[in-house]
Amino acid sequence: MAVGLGLGPAALRARNPRLIVTSVSGFGQDGPYRDYLCPDLVGLAMGGLLYVSGDPALPPVKAPETQAYYFASVYAAFGTLLALGRREGDGQGRQVDIAVQETIACHESLVRTRAFEGRTITRAGSQHPTVAPATIFPTRDGYVYLFVSRVHWRLLLDLWPEHPPELDDKKWEPNHVRRAAVDWITEQFRAFTRQYGTDELVDLLQRRGVPCLPVNPPTRFLADEQVRARQFFQPTAHPFLGEYVQASFPLLVDGQRAPVAPPPLLGQDNEALLGEPPAAAPLLGQDNQALLAEPAPAPAAQAAPAPARAPLGRGAGLRGVRVLSFTTGIAGPHAAVALARCGAEVIKIESRHGGIDSFRYFASDDDVNSSPRFIEANLNVLSAQLNLKHPTGVRLLKELAARSDVVMDNFRPDVLPRLGLSPAELRQVRDDLIVLRLPGLGCSGPRYWYGTWGSTLTAFSGMTYLWNHPGQAEPVGFQGVYPDYVVAAYAPAVVLAALLHRQRTGRGVELELAQVEVTAYLLGVSFLDATINQREPAPVGNDWPYAAPHDVYPCRGEDRWCAIAVETDAQWRALCVVLALPELAEDPRYATLAARREHRAALDALLAATTREWDARALMEACQAAGVPCGVVQDAADLLEDPQLRARDFVVSVEHPRLGRIAMADVPLRLSDGGLEPPRCAAMLGEHNEYVFGTVLGYSAAEIAAWQREGVIA
Repeated sequence: MAVGLGLGPAALRARNPRLIVTSVSGFGQDGPYRDYLCPDLVGLAMGGLLYVSGDPALPPVKAPETQAYYFASVYAAFGTLLALGRREGDGQGRQVDIAVQETIACHESLVRTRAFEGRTITRAGSQHPTVAPATIFPTRDGYVYLFVSRVHWRLLLDLWPEHPPELDDKKWEPNHVRRAAVDWITEQFRAFTRQYGTDELVDLLQRRGVPCLPVNPPTRFLADEQVRARQFFQPTAHPFLGEYVQASFPLLVDGQRAPVAPPPLLGQDNEALLGEPPAAAPLLGQDNQALLAEPAPAPAAQAAPAPARAPLGRGAGLRGVRVLSFTTGIAGPHAAVALARCGAEVIKIESRHGGIDSFRYFASDDDVNSSPRFIEANLNVLSAQLNLKHPTGVRLLKELAARSDVVMDNFRPDVLPRLGLSPAELRQVRDDLIVLRLPGLGCSGPRYWYGTWGSTLTAFSGMTYLWNHPGQAEPVGFQGVYPDYVVAAYAPAVVLAALLHRQRTGRGVELELAQVEVTAYLLGVSFLDATINQREPAPVGNDWPYAAPHDVYPCRGEDRWCAIAVETDAQWRALCVVLALPELAEDPRYATLAARREHRAALDALLAATTREWDARALMEACQAAGVPCGVVQDAADLLEDPQLRARDFVVSVEHPRLGRIAMADVPLRLSDGGLEPPRCAAMLGEHNEYVFGTVLGYSAAEIAAWQREGVIA
């Protein structure tokens, strides 16, 4: 549409070569599906996340609100900031191309699991794909999400003296062994959790280091003492709605939150932005000639591009920017990968004496260098070993920080400060250092010390409660670690913003993104519903108030589905033609959106009876050709064969010295000049010790060898 109006990226940049044009669309600016319609439901379906969402006995259920759109918006901010940073170096504008489908298809290792392991992840309710026990458990008065990986297993058994004695066998320690017996394992621990109230159980487990959090409805999250202590919800006022509270932006800068404000009224800034209003109302038709005449050719840009400033780093993109990464799991490591793929030198600090990435233990044979999950989450990242429990290790780390631009961590908030490596102590060695902390519940508040994983944060934030079909007896939600992927998109964006800030002011900053607040921020509408309307938001499944039909419909074959989202009456009539249902087009019960919503249960049943005779892809293609938003609910095999993802080279691969070629989803970000460094395989543990301590810090081979013998570099 913009191109037809003369407002396409090329036309805009011809007028202003420094302009950055960020395009957010369902499927990107090229490829066979570039013109497909993509409401949020279709984006979730085509990105593969919908297929693995919800109770396996029910149709797939979409995430609450418009999560696909939200995700794309975060990556749009990330890409725009990257383009701004590159413009600082060369003075040139760029186009940023964000595809909703790709921002969803990078979740949950869907592509890598299918491509490398030959396994398709399917719906498993709330059960985590690789760990057990890791699901929703009942308590006396509610539900909790309990997550027990290898490091938590013995701690949990010690808390339950009456546990079945066969669980003491060491064979149960590896994650994959317990996951293979998930039904039996889960049943045993349901007996344990039912003995306690929700708050009692959470407190008991957290005090022993076992991640467990309540499954909160939105109002319980609003009232939680941790949330209130951190003032995540802040008061504001609207001229029509009055006073209320709303979720604040989840970033703290040097300990401060940005103030919240209500949305602008329609046109309230016209005068400020467009100049003085006309002195008198226009006469009827007075501008016909000016508006309807053939427009004059746009003048060629006369001014040369403004002189470039110094780049963010010491080379193109983020080349020359050094990041020290104290990260584990998905959120921090994936954020580090995004920065590394943008050109930064990222050094991951680990030690066998504590602080090793938990994903290194997800290999079937416990080889810390052969975990596919770790490899996927650490592309392009260097590995150095450093024992921070040794005073020499702390000294060397501070020397590294003095030669670095960014330090980021997603450990518990007290881990680095206890080692003498708090943000304040790190910034003493370099005052313009940027420190990014990614705690689960925040670095302050009465529960800041709680251990968390993505699944427990999903539950705590209210997301799990809302991610269900209406009327389900128990909450099910989603099996994955949704907050990890949210934070992995936010974190590089805020680092880029901080680098731009430092480039312009010379000042570093301390940044804090509490992972649960980032997640809750994506439920802003639900929290407004709770606070303004004074009610508990309820799960709505695949319903959407502005479209009907709007649901997931069965297609031919086992567990095959299509998502259909009809937003206009014209689309409804076109759908009736595609499905050869002329009688529905004439039926007054379905003639308007309001009528279709009133009778949606009957309508959904009629459509399902027809769609189940269709092949899912054929139905999508027929609907899209007729202008009806529709998408296959794709599984991982579909993603690998998806012609749009193939056309855009979304699947990348690396070569591992032992495992061979491993394919996985790319970072969902494209710039007109490429944007990303080629992927490199994750490093072996300590692979870059000589480079880091020799080349970067300047120590001799003899000194490095001595520290290795002493357990400093280990």
